Amino acid sequence: MATSRAVRDRAVECSLKNFQDHRFIPDINIRKLLPDDVIDACIRESAKLEGPDWVKDCCDTIKSGGRKILLILIQVEKVHLVIKFVDSQNAIDSRLPFEENQLEQILDSKADAEVFYEKQWSVIPASFGRDITHRTHQARAIMPFLKEEELGGGAFGDVYKVHLLGTQHEFHGIESNGEMVHRRSKYKNEDKISTLLRSLRHENIVRLLASYTINTSPPEYNFLFPVADTALSSLFKAKDRKTWDSHFPSDTALFQQLYGLASAIEQLHFFVINSDSDGENILRLIGCHYDLKPGNILVDKGRLLLADFGLSRLKPDSSKSAFKEGAGDYMAPECEPDSETFEKGIINRSSDIWSFGGIILDILTYHTGGEKALTAFRNSRRSTKKNPWGPYTTRQFHIHGQKANPAVSACMQQLVADYPATTASFQVLVESMLLVEPKNRIKARQVTLGLFFVAQRAAFKQATDAFEQIHGIHKSKSSLSAYIEFRRFHIWGCGSSLQHHPPVQCSELPDTAASRDWLEKSPDQFEVVRETLHMIVKELQDLKEISQAKTCNTWPVFKRLQELIDRLWEAQRLGEGRLLRPHPLWKTMERWVVTQILNRGKVESLWDTLKDLEFNTQFKDLARIAALKYMTARLENTKNKGSRSLFVDDMMIPGSTRNSGIHTIGRLDSGKPPFLVEYMSYNHGDRHDHWKSLLRRANNLAVLLNGKLPDDYFDALPRDFRVLRCTGYFHDPLKSSFGFMYEFPAKASDTSPMPVTLKEVIRKFERPDLEAVFELALALVKCVSAFHTVGWLHKNISSHTVLFFDSELLRLFGDNNNVATRQQPPQALQNPYVVGLNHTRENTTQALTTEASREPKLQLYHHPKYLRQSDLSASGGGERFHAKYDWYSVGLVLLELGLWTWTEDMLWVATTKPVLGETARLRLKSDWLPRLNVRMGRSYRDAVEACLNCEKDEDSDYEVLVVDRLERCFNY
Repeated sequence: MATSRAVRDRAVECSLKNFQDHRFIPDINIRKLLPDDVIDACIRESAKLEGPDWVKDCCDTIKSGGRKILLILIQVEKVHLVIKFVDSQNAIDSRLPFEENQLEQILDSKADAEVFYEKQWSVIPASFGRDITHRTHQARAIMPFLKEEELGGGAFGDVYKVHLLGTQHEFHGIESNGEMVHRRSKYKNEDKISTLLRSLRHENIVRLLASYTINTSPPEYNFLFPVADTALSSLFKAKDRKTWDSHFPSDTALFQQLYGLASAIEQLHFFVINSDSDGENILRLIGCHYDLKPGNILVDKGRLLLADFGLSRLKPDSSKSAFKEGAGDYMAPECEPDSETFEKGIINRSSDIWSFGGIILDILTYHTGGEKALTAFRNSRRSTKKNPWGPYTTRQFHIHGQKANPAVSACMQQLVADYPATTASFQVLVESMLLVEPKNRIKARQVTLGLFFVAQRAAFKQATDAFEQIHGIHKSKSSLSAYIEFRRFHIWGCGSSLQHHPPVQCSELPDTAASRDWLEKSPDQFEVVRETLHMIVKELQDLKEISQAKTCNTWPVFKRLQELIDRLWEAQRLGEGRLLRPHPLWKTMERWVVTQILNRGKVESLWDTLKDLEFNTQFKDLARIAALKYMTARLENTKNKGSRSLFVDDMMIPGSTRNSGIHTIGRLDSGKPPFLVEYMSYNHGDRHDHWKSLLRRANNLAVLLNGKLPDDYFDALPRDFRVLRCTGYFHDPLKSSFGFMYEFPAKASDTSPMPVTLKEVIRKFERPDLEAVFELALALVKCVSAFHTVGWLHKNISSHTVLFFDSELLRLFGDNNNVATRQQPPQALQNPYVVGLNHTRENTTQALTTEASREPKLQLYHHPKYLRQSDLSASGGGERFHAKYDWYSVGLVLLELGLWTWTEDMLWVATTKPVLGETARLRLKSDWLPRLNVRMGRSYRDAVEACLNCEKDEDSDYEVLVVDRLERCFNY
């Protein structure tokens, strides 16, 4: 029995005393007391045990989960009774504690049962896991609290600070033997409070670590919480502001916590438990705190925590109850007892709003003026009331529950006058919370929304101030990427109602409520916006240190900042539910970025732009546009000196293999892939007088459409630039023209026949569904917009110059390409290519221009004023081509798409040729344009009308009039 005696002695040494002087052995010490070899020795030493096989089975049973039972038997010196637990299959620790009647049945002895029953509590102290399932403990259960210090108490429970043995809990973030708050109560409502606290998960609601009931009569309810740094009421008493400033170092930090507190109250007011797998609302309850006051708001590491739910209620139906007690100076008027009968008032959720409004006003008073200002405000609220026991003094925010306390409005007005930057945004909100009539007060949702915007505007301003402190962003603009992020951030803020008075101009924003109220309607994005603004401020503070070293002018330094601002824009996109098409606010930002990239002045500035955006993946396509504009400017300035030439010896060019009348397909030899050839004609007079200009223009166009910078810095045309890559050009003196060679798209077959034009598709097929037409129309207008952006004019847009190379589409044409079919075209319409670039030139007054095309089928698409050039060219008059004239041509193609018919058919008069010029435009607007209302919708019709109405001298943004309207078509 020596081993058992040694274990018994060591058990005393391994035991600990809790705050009630009850000894217990922690779980971790039991395994140390009874390792496997000690278990074997203790059981073999028992004289009452016989048979080696039985001994082995008994040892194995104890080792697999019966150590506590064996330890109890060792302590009461009855190890031999282990056989009874094993035989009855009760040698399992998880069945502890046993009731006395159970033990009598197992041990066949009342005396042995009593001894075991008394001793078992010492080896099964309460333990707490990470789950917060409510548990019930027997009255004899030992709580492993080593120390207990009373913090306070009242009618609804007592509060203690306890030290919980570290080995008896698995609480995340609580140190070993760490302190925590222990609340005990026998109040009958505590079971509901337990349900509430276990279900509420919010960073501004005090965290419930564990809850349990001691099975006494009446039951005792217990709750464990982390220890907070202090309570708001304690901070209010501090004359020294250091502690307050350490928790709330800025307006932003404080306002974010007020928003969080409002969000927590809202969650309490609209309490929902989702418990089924489909996420359906199984239980929706109306909650109310009932006791909001500074003493019940904890402050911990800069966070405001809603606490002390002792008076809280959850009701499935009604939201009103008789007021009991609580709130004190912050009690709402409706809770005031009747002055004659002293009958208790009625409390509901609006009562919490009143209390919270008073707390916010006290917080603002202390935050701006400290303890002295808050004491003065409290004293100004003093009034005398009476109850059955006599008069008493209060400092409430109302007078006898009948009218608002005038000191409240005076305080608010004084705060706004003295500290407008900090408090002005709170005035309307607080006044709406402190209305005497409960039904007139704003709801928790409105409070949360109001405080969200107050907090995020403060965060936005803090980020703006940090932006302006960084070298090279706002004033010098030495880093384009940095400045772009600065402006993207401000455009987002202006369009999100977070910046009312921006330091940079935001007049380009769409001036509609729908463009600015997306955030208000997107509560699911609140936390994303709040967290992202916080991280942006932190990132800018880190960048400030880099900027002081003047090393922040390269984009990679700002990569993290760009990612964070991208998150804001993504939140805006998701908040609007626009998964396919961007919000007008996004388009505003994108256009501004394009402007900043392209309007960099000198050619060298454009090159710096490209280098600045080298690693910026988001603006990769915009960088390609900048590359094209850079090439345009560089080629124009170099006058062909040292510029790359794509000229091909005309002797290498064979005769055409196919000819459509406008396009030709040829091959250099049988082993080479086919290419498309387009000719740019010139007059013999031009060749004599302007040969160098003609040659330079031809080379510039070929280089531009080749899409490569001289040093291969970029090797791709922009995504919206739907043109074929030019591989070279040649001179054909017999035709008085230059031929431009374009490679087929990657997916086109080497054996593909002549590509199909849009006009042929309209003739062959039925009109596809609306979405396909919208996609095609949008692709075409974006192409024209991109062309103008890089500084070039197309001059030849029509349904003849829109090509498709898709093999499935070409197969359907086959040999019967003149036979119409009733089927719709395949999805290949999503990949059009715009050709007909034989009249294209730079959009400058110095660029060499050519007269309007004499091809009748192309003249139909020319602006009426541009057509006059042909008639006036002999006298040196006529109109130079303008970018607006391209939009007129686009309008005709959009009209063809919408009505799925040719322009010739719309303009044909009897048996004569189609009408041209202004007569044609008037006929299209009066006879055909109105038909788009039914066929395509108002937005599409308006976009086409804007194109048909365009004039050279008008000041209109066709990105807005055409591109934006077509994008809105996808919201049908």
